[in-house]
Amino acid sequence: MIISYLKKYIILLLNKMIIPIRCFTCGKLVGNLWELYRNMLQEELNKFNNGEGVSSDTVRSIESQILDKLEIKRYCCRRMLLSHVDLCEKI
Repeated sequence: MIISYLKKYIILLLNKMIIPIRCFTCGKLVGNLWELYRNMLQEELNKFNNGEGVSSDTVRSIESQILDKLEIKRYCCRRMLLSHVDLCEKI
């Protein structure tokens, strides 16, 4: 029993993510989208900082557009990615 907990802990440390695997409300799988979301957000922010992605008629936020591309429609699942703080990087 203890060995299985240690294996899970080591896997979490190696993957460097502590995001919940499933949405707390509806149970949809969202843990596998965190890295993809973070990479896409970083690319878009780099474009925005360089002045490439700036548009005067942009109504939706960058985060909202990325979540739409990832086909995350429910607001409970969107909350899981938007409000997550990656603690492993801060430690």
